[in-house]
Formats: sequence, structure tokens, C-alpha cells
Amino acid sequence: MNIEQEFYLFLKERKGLHRLFDAWITQYERLGYAGGSVVVENVKQEEMEAIGTFLGCDLRKQKQIHIYWRQMQKAMDNSRFSTCNIEEVFTLWKGKPLRNKKEERRKKEEFENKMIEKVLEETKDTYFPMWWELQKKQYPEFFHKVKKLLLEDKETLLLCIQAIEQLPYLTHNKKPLAVFAAEISKDPHFFDKGMSYQMLYKGICYRMKKEEPNTLEEKNKLFYDAGLIRDDISNYCMLCHINAEIENQGHAGWNGFFMNYETWNVSLWNLSQIDKIKKDIKKVYILENPSVYRMLCEYGKKHNINDIGFLCTSGQLNLCAYILLDMLVDSKIQLYYSGDFDPEGIQIADKLKQRYKENIVLWHYDEHDYRKCISNKTISERRLMMLRNIKDLKLIQVSQRIEQEKRSGYQEKLIDVYKEDIL
Repeated sequence: MNIEQEFYLFLKERKGLHRLFDAWITQYERLGYAGGSVVVENVKQEEMEAIGTFLGCDLRKQKQIHIYWRQMQKAMDNSRFSTCNIEEVFTLWKGKPLRNKKEERRKKEEFENKMIEKVLEETKDTYFPMWWELQKKQYPEFFHKVKKLLLEDKETLLLCIQAIEQLPYLTHNKKPLAVFAAEISKDPHFFDKGMSYQMLYKGICYRMKKEEPNTLEEKNKLFYDAGLIRDDISNYCMLCHINAEIENQGHAGWNGFFMNYETWNVSLWNLSQIDKIKKDIKKVYILENPSVYRMLCEYGKKHNINDIGFLCTSGQLNLCAYILLDMLVDSKIQLYYSGDFDPEGIQIADKLKQRYKENIVLWHYDEHDYRKCISNKTISERRLMMLRNIKDLKLIQVSQRIEQEKRSGYQEKLIDVYKEDIL
């Protein structure tokens, strides 16, 4: 029997030392060597006596014992076990080879670094290496998520990189997001959520050199600009007497509705099929309320007013409405917007004014018009608070009056005023 085996039997016979040596083995595996210190908590009487005797000190009445390795080494040096190899003793105590967690961490890091280098080499001709460094420096929290994806699901990462390299806008095309996802990954829902969505979203921002959007509509617009349509059929708005062209020729479908002065629902898919809005008209009236919109469309048709068109947003504007408005502005057609005199309507008007500036006129949106259409419906204090963030000076003045009156005003009461204007 060698000295290490003797020390092991010595420890085994003294139950009061068991928890202490369990703690030292854990410490050894963590550090890769014998050192530092350990703590034994909720110490029992048997442990106080055994540890105190071994170390040569009085530990009575201590509920927690904090011991440094130098104390242990000194105690062994003063015993018959001074020449033993402590690592062998720990191995006997544990009953299997010791783990070197420090060495394991080193090997793990080495493996991960090689894997990262391999991916960066594989993608050196793409946007990814520069984007990787940018995330590492400026967005460490998201960088760790990307790193985790690289190490745990390399295939998904490479598919996301492939997607950014093949965005439809690069070839002047547009595709439904589900179709694009299926082409990239064979799964139409691949980019619906999770890290796949985040990688696509942030990759688009980087590739197109755009700031990350704040609202859902802005995000939809970002995807649309990248050639990806998230919902091209159910995302629509109503329009009347607006014409379009494709490849410098009139579009038969649009032209048919235009010539008949008929209202119809245009979808994002319809917009993706045309090149631009024809300048067959001078101005477009944008109405929040569908009923008002319909009456004005019928009035325009009845009186054969050919230089105007109409658009209905039905409340908050969706992506389809914004894309259409952008196309109208590109064709240098003046926009006029009118909606309800309530916090939501004022917010819509302000958002449009901030976006389109001199290209849009706030049509019948002053205090005089508010007095004409004021109702008995009161506005809650919570909703009135929404008016505090309005930026346009004209709308600020109207908002102040609405806050005083605490009542809504509705478009329906202004129909005769609208008719007089468009006639």
C-alpha cells in the first residue's frame, strides 16, 4: 500500500473530513490545480472536531469554516502524509479520473474558435464577416445569440446568410416572404420568428444601410423595399380614379377601373405588378372614413371631375397605403388628407404630414372645421393624452381645442364642404 492509499483510508475513516475533501476536489477540477480556498457551511459538531484536529486549530462554535489551501498543505506537511501526491488522493477519493474544467474550457474555446474561423472563411465573399465584426463591437448581446446559432445550428445560420445574399431587390424583383423562405430552406415558415427572422431582419438593415424601424408598418416597408412581401393579398386599401402603367404602357386592369370611375381594393400584390402611377390626375383626396370616401367617389363620377382621385385608409394606414402614397408622390401628384377630429385621427394626420411634408395638404383640418363637425361623444383623458405628442403646428392648435372641448368631431358632417371643394 502506497502513501496515497494510506491517506485515502485515513480520510475515509473520518466522516468529519468528507465534505471538506469533496469541496477541495470540486475546487481542484475548477482550477486545474490545488489552490485557492473552500467554504464548508452549516458545520456539524463532528466536522468541527475532525477539521480542527486535522488543521491543528480550534473551530468550535463556527457554523461556517473558510479554509485556504496553504492551511491544508501545512497540515499535511506536518503529518506522515507530507510526500503524497494530492491529485492521486483526490482520484482515489472520487473513484474516477478528475476533470480539469479549466482545460476543458480551453479546449472548448479552441474548438469554437476553429469553427467560427471556418464559417468566416466559408462566407468570406458575403456580407457576413464584416457584419459579424460590427455585431461583436456594437451589439454584444445580439452577437452572443448569433455566436450561439453558429455553434449550435450552423446550417440555419448559413441559410440566413444565403437569404441576405439573394434578396429579391438585388435583381429588381419582389416575392412573398413565404415563397422566398421555401426557396431558401424548403420551409415557408422559416423566417416567421426566432433567430431566423432576426438574422433576416438585421441582415436586411445592414445590407440596405437602413436604421432599424420602430413600428410594424415601417418593418413591413423595410421588407417590401428588400423585395419581400410579408402579406401581399390581404394587405390592401381602397382607391378610385387612379391609373397605373407598366413598362411605359397603360395597365389594362387599372385603366378599366379608371375609365369607369369605379372604386376597387388594390393589394400589395397589385402594386408589385406595376411600375408607377400615371399622372392622369393632379391630386388625390385621402379619406379615413369609408362612407365619406364612397360618397365623394360617386360625386366625382357624377360631375365628371377628371383631374382628381380618391384613396381610403379605413383608419390606420397599412403598408399597401404607404406604398401607394409613395408612388403618388413619385409621380408628383399632390396629396390631400382629411380624417376625424379625435386623437387617433389627429395622430394619423400628423404621421402623414411628418412623412410627406409639402407633398400632402391637411384638408379641412383646422379649428373652424372642428366646430362644424363636433359631436356629443366625449373623449377619455387617457385618449386625450395621445394629443400631447403631435408635431405639426396646425394640428397642435386643433389638438388644444379638442382637449378643451373633450369631444370628437366626425368627417360625415363635412361632406358638403368636401363636395364644394372638389367641384
